[in-house]
Amino acid sequence: YSQFFKHYKASHFSQKIQSTSNILDYETKEEQTSSDRFISQMFLEIRLVSSTDLLYKFYNKPELVSAYPLLFNLLKSIDDIEYVKCLSGIGQWMKHCYMQFSGKLTQKQHNETTVSSVINDRNNTKLKKHWNQFVKGWNRFSDRKLNIESTAMTVPTLSQNPTYVFLDHCTSRTDMPGRYIVAIVEMLQDINNNFLQSVHSHRRRSIKDEEKKTENNDNTM
Repeated sequence: YSQFFKHYKASHFSQKIQSTSNILDYETKEEQTSSDRFISQMFLEIRLVSSTDLLYKFYNKPELVSAYPLLFNLLKSIDDIEYVKCLSGIGQWMKHCYMQFSGKLTQKQHNETTVSSVINDRNNTKLKKHWNQFVKGWNRFSDRKLNIESTAMTVPTLSQNPTYVFLDHCTSRTDMPGRYIVAIVEMLQDINNNFLQSVHSHRRRSIKDEEKKTENNDNTM
């Protein structure tokens, strides 16, 4: 039996070495393949394309619209969608003004209190960011014609200097200038909702097209 075990051990050890060698060879090949793939990608041509040019390609190739509805609708609304992000800051700024001053100021004080006094009093970085978002969202619609309760109005430009803006611009009211921010928030919400609805409708349409294609393929087989 001793001879048998000697041969068995030698054979088993040899197989183990061979197996380990095969694994190492495989891993080395995998690393080389992966490395080659990464190296080849390093030399891919990169070309900057503007959103306008990319949108033009979508209009020229309708199949891209159904394949990438989210990107298509984003490109169509990209200028407005950028300002939808201001909604959060606008809401936070208006909430702060309401919580701090509602019921504590007379109408006259409310109309005479400047935004700079609110910001400087708190010295809050987040508050300043909310204010900047408020101004950015507002001025997106500056000079926009509005029809409020059958009255034609134009959204005025809001100064970026908080010293020249008063709290009556920052609270939702039925009279001016508080009514402007109500209209602006509504317009931003409409932009957001229209974008989501258009994406959903395109997606639903593309799913139906895929189902039809699959059904036709099944019928032809």
